[in-house]
Amino acid sequence: MGDEYCRGYRVKQSYSEAIKWYTLAAEKGYITSQYRLGCIYYYGENVEKDRHSAFVWYNKAAIQGHVESQYLLGNMYYDGDGVDQSYDEAFKWYLKAAEQGYDYSEYSIGYMYHHGQGVNQSYCDAIKWYELAAENGNVDANIALGKMYYYGSGVKQSYKKAFYCFLNSASQDDYSEFMVGLMYYRGRGVKQSYEKALNRFMRSGKRGYGYSQDMLGNMYQYGKGIEQSYEEAFKWYKLAAEQGVLNSQCNLGYLYFNGFGVEQSYEDSIDWYRRAAEKGNIRSQLNLGYIYYYGKGVEQSL
Repeated sequence: MGDEYCRGYRVKQSYSEAIKWYTLAAEKGYITSQYRLGCIYYYGENVEKDRHSAFVWYNKAAIQGHVESQYLLGNMYYDGDGVDQSYDEAFKWYLKAAEQGYDYSEYSIGYMYHHGQGVNQSYCDAIKWYELAAENGNVDANIALGKMYYYGSGVKQSYKKAFYCFLNSASQDDYSEFMVGLMYYRGRGVKQSYEKALNRFMRSGKRGYGYSQDMLGNMYQYGKGIEQSYEEAFKWYKLAAEQGVLNSQCNLGYLYFNGFGVEQSYEDSIDWYRRAAEKGNIRSQLNLGYIYYYGKGVEQSL
């Protein structure tokens, strides 16, 4: 009855009636109703958010083996959300769900082994659990494995293994798509191909991923895998620069300074160089020094 009132199926929708029926069923030990009540109170679904009540109902369902409740209970302990923070308790509940093959918990167990949270740090165990989660399609686990293999963090460095980890999650994650493109661009773990790199950067760049937009600007600026175009380079650098990508901000400064792909403007050049320089971009700092030294568009200052 709770589901029917919640969805308005065959009865007039009423969240208060839904909660009443969920509660009646939950108090009799019905696991799904306990879980639903936990979600209702946690997210404040037409009621005031109540982390304590959410914890109580998740805990009841988790004790009975409800896998999603075990995972969510782990999250609450991990973050200290509605309960005293405890990595030990978080690990315990994540493990219960992970042992049932729940990929989010498998990833969380891997993460805690990776960072030594609530358990002795172990790259070996981290990889074991990340791999289990990755085999179940967990995107975060593929990313974590990809980074470990790419940088040789706690594991023998392997661009080839990193490439396939990122490839597995590329269709669902812009960072992974970017990394696949970058590895094609540099020929790391895969045969070098500007064409395939461009394809990957274009996919995530059109979805708004700043670092892919920056690489598209680079490829258009230098004609790598595509016809050279300062106008296109400017377009992609601008999109990335507006998201705070320092390299693109610096490159916009360069394009404005020289009038490449845009009307020449020392004022705009200085503006973009300064934005990047203030965030620590060395190339922008050097270029600003050059501009002030020679008085390009500003009063000379030695």
